[in-house]
Amino acid sequence: MTDNNSDNGKVVNMIEAAQKPRNKTPKNKDNSSGDGEIKDNGSGDGGGLNWSKRFGKYGILNECLNQIYISKNEVATPVKLCNFVAEIREEIEQDSGLENKTILRIEATRAGDPKSLGIVDVPASKFFSKSSSWVYEAYGTLLLVEPGNTISDHLRMAIHQYSMLNGDIPRSQIFSYSFSDK
Repeated sequence: MTDNNSDNGKVVNMIEAAQKPRNKTPKNKDNSSGDGEIKDNGSGDGGGLNWSKRFGKYGILNECLNQIYISKNEVATPVKLCNFVAEIREEIEQDSGLENKTILRIEATRAGDPKSLGIVDVPASKFFSKSSSWVYEAYGTLLLVEPGNTISDHLRMAIHQYSMLNGDIPRSQIFSYSFSDK
């Protein structure tokens, strides 16, 4: 016959001794508050990361667009989206009389290369699609988009938000009709 009191004591001791598992934190981390702002980690360098700009859930780190992933522990971790920074310079609506098309004028700079790669015209339907193929169609193999299921969505949003830092994106309308004189 076993003594119930001694078994209950063992269970109580086991429960008291149990600890919650520690949360794993990513290698590249910095301290963050709930609003997404980086808190200084005491070193005075903004959490150890050199963000040149931050906007919404995105920022520019090492001359590349990054998503700022905030964990449940309020640790901000950069997720690299691409090897460039791009900005929508103008939104142009083209009206030919038969159809309307919207074109986005985009300018990009590649990480490590301070000069612009030029301004390209990208159909808005391609820019706002699920794919980021417009990057390769416009700039070829000079630019890279990181792989992943949602990277294109985040890249599109990061470029859009970055483009609106100084206000609305300029918009213009172009009417192009052709007439025949018979």
